Amino acid sequence: METKLWMQEVERLIEAEEWVMDGNYDGSLELRLSRTEAVFYLDFSTPLCLFRACKRVFQYIGKSRPDMAPGCQERFSLEFLNWIATFRKKIRPGMLKLLSAKKGNFQLITFDNPRQLDRYLEYLDEAPKEMSA
Repeated sequence: METKLWMQEVERLIEAEEWVMDGNYDGSLELRLSRTEAVFYLDFSTPLCLFRACKRVFQYIGKSRPDMAPGCQERFSLEFLNWIATFRKKIRPGMLKLLSAKKGNFQLITFDNPRQLDRYLEYLDEAPKEMSA
């Protein structure tokens, strides 16, 4: 999707009363931060991210993953693996700087490893649910 069309789509989506988006596309990050209540930042290690990306490729190559749109097939890309390998050095500092600068506008929750995320999700699952009116 062309960048201009993608930005228009993001603008449309964040106008909804409630929404959840994932991804670290920094081209729309500031726009998304302007309307968010919480950011869950998965600050996992480079080796773990590379391992998981390679595992997905081997598991789903030529097929659509359950979390992908129908017809979008998993493919291998050295460019993507390089992006993962250099993310912490090239992209992460700017992303953290932007998150820090906008931090007063939303809750920032950072997870350094999958175990922390799992514990948080278990906590949410066990927390008392709000009573509906």
